[in-house]
Amino acid sequence: VNEGDTYFFRVATYDSTGKINSLSKPIMTIPGEPEQFAFSLPASQRESPLYYSGLAWSANGKNLAFLKTSGNSVNIMNIDLSTMSVSQVTNYSGTEYRLLGLDWSPDSNWISYSYTSSSTVYELDYRIWLVSPNGGIPHSVTSGRVDASATWISSMSILFTKGSLESVNIPEFYTVDLANNNNEKQLTSDQNIYKYNPSINHSRDLVAFCGYNGSVRFIYTMSLSGSYIEPITPNIYWSDIHPFWLADGQKIIFTSLRSGHYEIWSINIESNQIQQITRSQKRGVERFYGRPSPDGTQFAVLELGSSLNDATIQILLNNAVNVDEYSESLPRSHMLHQNYPNPFNSSTHIQYAVSSRQFVSLKVYDVLGNEIAVLVNEEKPAGSYEVEYNASSLPSGVYFYQLNAGSFIETKKMILLK
Repeated sequence: VNEGDTYFFRVATYDSTGKINSLSKPIMTIPGEPEQFAFSLPASQRESPLYYSGLAWSANGKNLAFLKTSGNSVNIMNIDLSTMSVSQVTNYSGTEYRLLGLDWSPDSNWISYSYTSSSTVYELDYRIWLVSPNGGIPHSVTSGRVDASATWISSMSILFTKGSLESVNIPEFYTVDLANNNNEKQLTSDQNIYKYNPSINHSRDLVAFCGYNGSVRFIYTMSLSGSYIEPITPNIYWSDIHPFWLADGQKIIFTSLRSGHYEIWSINIESNQIQQITRSQKRGVERFYGRPSPDGTQFAVLELGSSLNDATIQILLNNAVNVDEYSESLPRSHMLHQNYPNPFNSSTHIQYAVSSRQFVSLKVYDVLGNEIAVLVNEEKPAGSYEVEYNASSLPSGVYFYQLNAGSFIETKKMILLK
């Protein structure tokens, strides 16, 4: 095995006749050398690391802030990298509830975070708070209820997400103007994509964020004005979270399940090239919050073991972003794959791909041409997709499924055998 070689594989189970019963999601990996860490610091977690980033470099690269759980309380800790000393920034006790998400102001004078003092649903009041990295009394700067995922646009402006306590809570992007009485302005209102963890590319006026469409998490980009939103990792197999722009303005660091567990990856938004940055050598270890230092010489991650208590902050000795790249191009043509398993009993999977944004329909018909089911009937961006079809209410027999995407039409046969 040569370092830098790319491998894709899937795991299948077969019955006694040799037919596939089940098939795993594709797994992607590039063999590489173990990482060398400068130091490791215990940092027990209270919340799942899937949603809100708990790790942030100061703009001057001299400090690293992270969240740490001690007993029933969660507080912000600050590492002075010149002395490797750690100090506690906030002083919340066990009577308070949740503290989520971290970012530093561009002048390194403030740490922003989201916090609510109550665990009772109808008393939740998440607001964006600011605190000096040297400690002191925090103060809130947003109106609250479910405000989170703050990131700084400038020293006087913050981008954040605002949700609600309604049964359907889809966060939208807002800004708060610290120079104008903390005036809030709504940027997005699609109420379609759950939005988390924005990161800003100032040279391109672009925002990268984690978007959740109800089934899979993608990395999206949007204009800083919120005028358009586009997925850049539209792959149905993997969950991509925690985007963070590199200083070159061309690559985005993110956390992904591409290797079968969470590791740190990056994507070049101009070439669609992907690179794997971390590779755990220990079973059961996952990596989150990949954050390069501002000067690119160090790289920090949260390493999670078998539980939230088994967590450490790791800082790599050198730049971990120099890994051979490989291309993850969007599909070059429309395509409809054979369903699997086939024949099937009750449930089967159908994969298809579209090479450009199209209105897509995927329908099921019986042998007489009668429409049985509509699996897809909406506009789709370029990408690969998979749907599961449950035919438990139908009798055994031959059925057909047809993909329509623009002028492209393709039909395939499948057999339901109960």
